[in-house]
Amino acid sequence: MVKMLRVLKNSRIITDVIELIQVNPAFTRLMKTLFGVLYLVHIFACIWFFVANFTKEYGNWADGMSLWGEPPEYQYLVSIYWAF
Repeated sequence: MVKMLRVLKNSRIITDVIELIQVNPAFTRLMKTLFGVLYLVHIFACIWFFVANFTKEYGNWADGMSLWGEPPEYQYLVSIYWAF
């Protein structure tokens, strides 16, 4: 993932598209920051749910919320909430 992000960061195609559209640099910086934060939120939520899944037999936050029978989308949203 890190290698893929590095390739995207240094990609000439993205730079060419930004120059072609002539986007305000502040807007570009804001979008990069927003996507970076969303990516970190996703990673933390996945790790948080993985730890809950790994420790099922000991009782955890997911057991307390009866999360195991819920749809994956709901589990993901609750994981995002509890990760932060």
